[in-house]
Amino acid sequence: MEALHSLLANDAGMQGFLGTPASRPDSTDGLFPTQAPDGPTMPYLVYSQVSGEPTAGETMQGTGPLTSERFRFSAYGTTYKNAKTFAKYARRLLLTFFGPQTVGKVRIESSACALEADEAETIGKGTLFSTHVDIAFVYEDQDV
Repeated sequence: MEALHSLLANDAGMQGFLGTPASRPDSTDGLFPTQAPDGPTMPYLVYSQVSGEPTAGETMQGTGPLTSERFRFSAYGTTYKNAKTFAKYARRLLLTFFGPQTVGKVRIESSACALEADEAETIGKGTLFSTHVDIAFVYEDQDV
């Protein structure tokens, strides 16, 4: 999760959508694991793991080093178009993550979009729009 957060937070395109902690009224990077705090600055992205399992079969030595995990990235915006455009950028960025990563001892073998879905929620006198993108990663993590 730290490697994923770092990749997202340090991407210039993501900063173009979200701003930086210095420029956002909530003083965050706009990236939240599992759940956003109350009243975050718009737009923002929430990410969480929805599933995971070893991909190699079990042997007498245990399971293999490859893991398959599915993460949900929920892009929130003040309009449907904002949320959709933000999610489209995030999806394209996430699909480029491949090979050895700069944080931790992680090597991503593949990434694929597994789902995309839109949602709108009435809040107060407005509507909160979101687009959810699920990305399936297959990776080897030697950082135990």
